[in-house]
Amino acid sequence: AHGGDDRNSRPAGVWLPRGPLGRQVAIDFAVTSGMIPDRVRGAADNPGGVTANYEHHKRTFMPPGTSATTEERCNANHIHFLPFVIEAHGGSIGNEGRKVIAYIASGMHALTTEAEESAGLRIAQRISVTLQKANARAVLGRRQDISDREIGEPALEV
Repeated sequence: AHGGDDRNSRPAGVWLPRGPLGRQVAIDFAVTSGMIPDRVRGAADNPGGVTANYEHHKRTFMPPGTSATTEERCNANHIHFLPFVIEAHGGSIGNEGRKVIAYIASGMHALTTEAEESAGLRIAQRISVTLQKANARAVLGRRQDISDREIGEPALEV
């Protein structure tokens, strides 16, 4: 939540005491769209640019009433800021998000016999399927002739 007081606002959704770089990390999850009219041309020319641009936006965002960007606020507290950005329609995951997935996959590999590559692929696939299920629910939810019971409850299955 973004408040006017730096001490009472949090810069990200998830905090890890030890993240991909071996230090504290704040992960901010976001979904963006390459289908927004002013982004369509750029998305067609460079699909990865959509997530990279939004990662930059998340890093440089200055919450109302604060005196520093999100990344600056994290750095001041010795926390590495990672924006985990996904493109809503194609499901591409930004560079920082891929780093987080690789970190989780390496932890899974250390605890199981599953190879890091296959664990990372499985995580990315589950994120993609969950995203597409949410997209389908959103589209179906706009239809007037379908009840809430037929759409089902949203669930994150990562």
